[in-house]
Amino acid sequence: MAGVKRSVVVAGALFFLAVLHSTLFPCFATDHIVGANRGWQPPANAGPDAHLNYTVWAASQKFYLGDLVSFHYPENMQYSVFQVNFSVYTNCTISMWSGHDWIYNWTNKGGRTVIPLNKTMVYYFVDASHCNEGMKVAVNVTKNVTEGTSLSKESKGQSDKSSAPMYTYTLSLLIVVQAILFVCVQMLYPGL
Repeated sequence: MAGVKRSVVVAGALFFLAVLHSTLFPCFATDHIVGANRGWQPPANAGPDAHLNYTVWAASQKFYLGDLVSFHYPENMQYSVFQVNFSVYTNCTISMWSGHDWIYNWTNKGGRTVIPLNKTMVYYFVDASHCNEGMKVAVNVTKNVTEGTSLSKESKGQSDKSSAPMYTYTLSLLIVVQAILFVCVQMLYPGL
């Protein structure tokens, strides 16, 4: 009987954690894809008609606490994503090997770097090799005080963002927890 009580307590705890997780983490965070459909590349590589300007792109976005910023680039390219301070961003004085002039190296070998915007501040990102060519972006993150979630921005036609990744993750987690609870109940009460 003690084993049954312990299993019920564990199942209840798992359910509580799932509910807690889904309420603490925003499930409708906006994923801002840097450069929209052109991605993260030197502006000159985007083509003569592309008019790729990361400063203009960032100015057209609203970045809220809890959103994500994604850098998409070809896997075979040597592009990087470094978080730096304002001075390094402005002057492009970064050396990816020293580590003294950057805050964090977010570079991912898979061709997609996703960064959570978890503080209200201005984030500065640069590519170490192509910063002087305009491969840098400043992201100003604010609290969303006028809207319930950043999901409501999607109705304004900003198609370069997606709320699907975080929503899918949260939904998947809840489904897995429900499946675990179902199995636990079936083991405890086989006749049900």
